[in-house]
Amino acid sequence: STFNLDSNTDLRTNTEYTFTNKVSGGIGTVTYTWNIVAEDDTTVLTCNTDTATLSYTFDAPGIYTVELIIEDSVGTVLDHIQPYTVIEKTPTYRALLIGNIYNGESSALAGPDNDVASMAEMLANMPGTPYSITSYVDINTTEMKQAIADTFSEAEDGDISLFYYSGHGTSAGHLCGTGSTFLHASELKECLDKIPGTKIVLLDCCYSGYAIEKSATGFNDVVIMVFGSASKEILNTNG
Repeated sequence: STFNLDSNTDLRTNTEYTFTNKVSGGIGTVTYTWNIVAEDDTTVLTCNTDTATLSYTFDAPGIYTVELIIEDSVGTVLDHIQPYTVIEKTPTYRALLIGNIYNGESSALAGPDNDVASMAEMLANMPGTPYSITSYVDINTTEMKQAIADTFSEAEDGDISLFYYSGHGTSAGHLCGTGSTFLHASELKECLDKIPGTKIVLLDCCYSGYAIEKSATGFNDVVIMVFGSASKEILNTNG
């Protein structure tokens, strides 16, 4: 009886692992009890599951012992113990920078392309957070959504994904792509929700406060609480 994870393989913090011990048989009701114990004998988890499967994320590095106790109604007991070494996961930093100047359109802007270049330069000079940087100038909203999917496709739990947008925004809560295309804040949230790990969102546009509107489509109610001393509407007004 063994778990399906190799005990010689280093696991990583902030990554969910599923331990599965494939067993069969038993009489009557079968109970599954899990214990995870750190190297200083501190029990970090004790729980029961319906099957011999447990999903768990280690918060700190170290050596851990994973134990599964299986017992049936007549007292037959199977006890399996296996050690695992957990190492610190180094985050991978990715940044997607979008600046729309609407070249050739009546709503052309002077500056977002410079904003993207300046953000890229700043991030490149931050050695403590080595970002892999992807930049776009003048793309429509379909291309924006695809850029998000492509840039962060390999993100994992514990990684940092930064999204930066400079361009037009609307009073209805849209980011404006080229060619009169629009991406609502709720659609942006849906795209980013698919990405594991931590997301950082920087919106440099008019009406950017709509992105954190206190609603089902809002990003972050905590931000609203921080500004609780002022009216919520102050974040959603022009200027």
